[in-house]
Amino acid sequence: MKSKNMNEESFISRILSAIGLKESNKPKYKTVLNPSELTVLIPAGYKGKAGFINELGEWVIEPKFEDCDEFTDNGLAPASKNGKYGFIDKGGKFVIEPEYEKAFPFEKCGLAMVVKNTKCGYIDNTGKIVIETKYDDCIDDFSNFGLVAVEENDLYGFIDITGKIVTEPRFYDVTVFENGLAAVQIDDKWGYIDSKGEIVIPPQFEYRDFFAQNGLLNVSVGDKWGFIDKTGKIVIEPKFSDSKGFSDYGFAAVKIDNKWGYIDATGKFVIEPQFIEAHSFYKNGMALVEKSESNEIIDHTGKTVIVTSSKEFDGFNKNGIAIFSSPKFGLFDKRGKTILQPIYDSIRLDDDGYFLVIHNKKYGRIDPKGEVVIEPKFDNAYWYNDVQKKVINIDYEDFDEFNQNGIAVYSSTQFGIFDETGKIIIPPTYDNIRLNDDGFFSVIHNKKYGLINPKGKLVIEPIFDDTYSFYDVLFARVNDKWGIVDSNGHFVAEPQFDWVGNKYKTML
Repeated sequence: MKSKNMNEESFISRILSAIGLKESNKPKYKTVLNPSELTVLIPAGYKGKAGFINELGEWVIEPKFEDCDEFTDNGLAPASKNGKYGFIDKGGKFVIEPEYEKAFPFEKCGLAMVVKNTKCGYIDNTGKIVIETKYDDCIDDFSNFGLVAVEENDLYGFIDITGKIVTEPRFYDVTVFENGLAAVQIDDKWGYIDSKGEIVIPPQFEYRDFFAQNGLLNVSVGDKWGFIDKTGKIVIEPKFSDSKGFSDYGFAAVKIDNKWGYIDATGKFVIEPQFIEAHSFYKNGMALVEKSESNEIIDHTGKTVIVTSSKEFDGFNKNGIAIFSSPKFGLFDKRGKTILQPIYDSIRLDDDGYFLVIHNKKYGRIDPKGEVVIEPKFDNAYWYNDVQKKVINIDYEDFDEFNQNGIAVYSSTQFGIFDETGKIIIPPTYDNIRLNDDGFFSVIHNKKYGLINPKGKLVIEPIFDDTYSFYDVLFARVNDKWGIVDSNGHFVAEPQFDWVGNKYKTML
């Protein structure tokens, strides 16, 4: 079928004309511009049916299904017909007949979870049932040591990729595997199994945790805490009233006679119990402790490096600089030397080594060496983490970093954009601004959506009812229909789709 008829075209053209937009033949938002290179198949809904379109909004697989999901590397995608799910190829043909109540995309291991008669199991890419549909639930995926947790009659066990039962469903609760072991619960006690399903540590503990890098785990026996190894052998006798486990530095904070101290992997005290509270050591050999008269940051010998009023310590950045408070916040180095006087209301450490500073409810920025690069002058900020690909709302508690072009969002009642030098790129004129995974900013004004490019230039005025990015394709909604626009705001495909990409996912 065609993507639009004459009546629809006339109606949409009037909408585009009214909002001052023109149609475009090629998308400039997508990096792949050559039609011969169009490779993405995007699930889309049209008049109550589902099919797949390309980056130009052209139907590659006609909308003839009730529902569909993304294609995976094996060239198959879940799709439903007459209330049942199967799998289609890129020609839109069912290669696995629709007979399931629900089907999920294939995993990297080559299996897909399906549901039949309310029970879940797994099939391969030929449709052969590899794991019988008999479980009440299947949890996680096979990327975890090649095992998946399954639920049967409110009990949990593990199966492997062939469907072989590694551990019968007999546990009240389970965790994922960590360092080769998974915690399992029987009655109200926790123990541990290995990836072969064998119980290596019988359930006997009140609480569960993960083993430290040195292979030791803090456990409670009755009202005392001790440490065991991965065989379940008690390495350090349970004699402590509390414990925080071993840190990567190799020390564990333990409590005895109402005082906290630190032990090594042999159980020997390396710093005698003397603190009201003790936090875990960082890799650099520093830890925050609380005394009756003060809070201090100490080194691995227990020597005081600096006195601080803060009850938090985030460690040192790559330049050996950390935060302290007295009672205002400042910066110090590993020798205890004050780098920045404590004059700020709050300081937070970035992943990139920079510091967020707050003074009189205004935000500024300090470089990794402790030099002020932006004086506190912004009321609020949204920061983009290029590694984690996410946006965090700053409310005096969280902070992340500028995008790859050195641009971030700030607010002064309204929202704008500034660079790392503090220069305002876009004045605060918008109701909200959020950063997309592809580096573009979505802007909202009067409940309308627009687009700012990664360099801070407004490329699409806020005129749409919603926007949504999927595989680097920008979708825009007018009324209740979605279309595809390029980075100039020109429609590549007119608004006509009921939903696109992942219909349960929204941009903002």
